[in-house]
Amino acid sequence: MRPDVSTSKHIIDVGKHLVSVTLQRREWPMVIANLSKITGIHNAEEEKSLQPYVKIVSGIALLGLEKFEDAAKSFLQTDAGKEGAEYKTIASPNDVAVYGGLLSLATMDRKDLQARVLDNQSFRTFLELEPHIRKAISLFVNGRYSACLAILEAYRADYLLDIYLQKHVPTLYSQIRSKCIVQYFIPFSCVTLGSLEAAFAVPGKPLVDELLGMIRSGVLQARINTIDKTLVAVSPNPRATLQRLVLDTIDAYERDATERIRRMSIVAADMEVKNSRKGNQRGELTDGASVRNTRSELPAEWWSFSPRIGRELLKMQPEELLTNGALLAIHLGAVAKKKA
Repeated sequence: MRPDVSTSKHIIDVGKHLVSVTLQRREWPMVIANLSKITGIHNAEEEKSLQPYVKIVSGIALLGLEKFEDAAKSFLQTDAGKEGAEYKTIASPNDVAVYGGLLSLATMDRKDLQARVLDNQSFRTFLELEPHIRKAISLFVNGRYSACLAILEAYRADYLLDIYLQKHVPTLYSQIRSKCIVQYFIPFSCVTLGSLEAAFAVPGKPLVDELLGMIRSGVLQARINTIDKTLVAVSPNPRATLQRLVLDTIDAYERDATERIRRMSIVAADMEVKNSRKGNQRGELTDGASVRNTRSELPAEWWSFSPRIGRELLKMQPEELLTNGALLAIHLGAVAKKKA
């Protein structure tokens, strides 16, 4: 593109045309790549005027890539003080409010929704165009989850007609619904299934199956008591969590120590295969054939010490590997070399 244009305005115009074409073709990675050509113009005034266009197009591309959290942040950063002429062919201000509101509801917690959406002076201008989105977010923040879901369900048919949003409506609604159930259950240690069905039941769809899916996926930390018809919270065991973390740390330390000792043993026993090509002075291990050739050239007595090294290392505790193990490997390697 650079050889065909001469000014920054030409670069921006050509970049917008490329973005428009890739948007219509639904080539989301190419949309982001063409946006980077526009944002690479080092002109503060033009960059400020293009900010709404870049944020909205970037948000739509991230939405198409199903990166909902990043898309929500992009829409929330849109400057509402600019005129919509720059992006009117891409999306309307009402679309920005719907996209940003639904994505925020699906990916942010109540604290972030209050601070980054409702208290966002720039995005509030967009929310005023879609009062039902603002009301749904306010209801979620205030803990009125069933009313929030009822508002969203009333507008589901409209969102299914949106050219960018319709593909993701089921996923977004499912995430919002799961968040509502989890937030509803947090203050309680035990909830009856009847109260949950009264708040979240969907006609023709049993709530128990949805709860089972959430529990199996790890979204909801609870158990279902089918005898008493209750949902019981499962509190994590901090002792078991700590023990698991310690065991994982020990395993990682042992692996690292073993690899270090193996490398030190190879160096001490002069088992490195020297690579003289391209002036490389460092010893590097090559393929298995080179190692076998090097081994065949050494005396047979040298290899009798390898089992001794292995047996001694296996007897050591993890904390002794980096000290005694290294000294043992160096010592036996030196003896082996002398005998060879």
